[in-house]
Amino acid sequence: MLSVHVYDAQGRHIGRIPADPPSWKQTVSRAGGMTLGVPDSRQLRRLPLGSLLREYGSIWSVQDGRRVRHAGWLLHCKATDEGLSLDVGDGWSIWDKRLVVRHGLMGSWHDGEVVIDEQHPPGDWVLTLTGTYRDIARGLLAEALKFGALPYRLPDPQGGSAHVRDYDSWDFAPVGQRLSELAGLEDGPEIRFDPLVEGDRLVWRLTVGEPEIVDSRWRMDLDRPGDRVTVTGLDADGGAMTGEVFGLGGRKEDTVLVAHTSSACLGDRGWPVLQSADTSHSTVSVLGTLQSHLADELRSGCRPQTTVGLRCPIGRDIHVGDWLDLKAGPAVDAGLSRMVLTARTGPGTIPLKVTDIAADPGTGWQDLQTRVRW
Repeated sequence: MLSVHVYDAQGRHIGRIPADPPSWKQTVSRAGGMTLGVPDSRQLRRLPLGSLLREYGSIWSVQDGRRVRHAGWLLHCKATDEGLSLDVGDGWSIWDKRLVVRHGLMGSWHDGEVVIDEQHPPGDWVLTLTGTYRDIARGLLAEALKFGALPYRLPDPQGGSAHVRDYDSWDFAPVGQRLSELAGLEDGPEIRFDPLVEGDRLVWRLTVGEPEIVDSRWRMDLDRPGDRVTVTGLDADGGAMTGEVFGLGGRKEDTVLVAHTSSACLGDRGWPVLQSADTSHSTVSVLGTLQSHLADELRSGCRPQTTVGLRCPIGRDIHVGDWLDLKAGPAVDAGLSRMVLTARTGPGTIPLKVTDIAADPGTGWQDLQTRVRW
């Protein structure tokens, strides 16, 4: 049985709310959200409305017992005589309200001009983070939490010097933006904030993949009635397809770093020669680094980016990031989207990864957006 609860800005439980069934959406490495309505009632009027309805100051959660299905910061509230309409974010939302600024600056801060020399930047203005990508994500949050506590649990540092990132405080960039940029790197990790109930408090746990986050591997069969899974759509995008990549690195005086790689991955299956250029690495001066970037682009470009929509019961505790192996037999008298899917992949087991979940308890279903794991 799903129930709606509210917590204060430090994750302390305020109360259970008599709300209509909410709907929510979750996305790996990006912000999700939830909408819900709360009808006017005597029970609602007895609650401390001033504490419940604080934009970015209260947390709304949908729970199945102590298992949290979705939790987020209240973003927008609309009240009429009939009740409340609420827009709620998720664990990412608050990080658009914290900036990547070194906390040590505040002890000597003064308004006025600051000399910015990219080659010799003022030390207090640069936040340097070193280690794994998980360490860098952790460091961004840890620095932001020095400005004030929030109910987030950070993982232990992993250490090492695999990566180094310098963040200039004078950019005043939101933490959420820097996390998204980290996740968007070619070898970047998946990032998620997982809500948990501990005693009478709600906290979010920062989870960073290596590079993926895979909590569970699901197996479903389109032809097994008990699985109750259907294909709702398919989207295949050839924009990133390539079988030959040329790359441009950094320039130095009268020289420029170039590289090239190719594969028969498309030509052997009947495609014409498809070429692409990667000119986004103007700071790369090591040939091996440039070659690795091109290899990544070629690897992802050997097939179209294929997204498959599925629908299954909401009772399955599927998480964004999970793997799903979908068995699809011959598409006899099936919907067109399933026929197109099996025509492209052939009958058998199709390896998928869940990237988005849209759940609606009012219908009892959840819609999954997945991509093919080639």
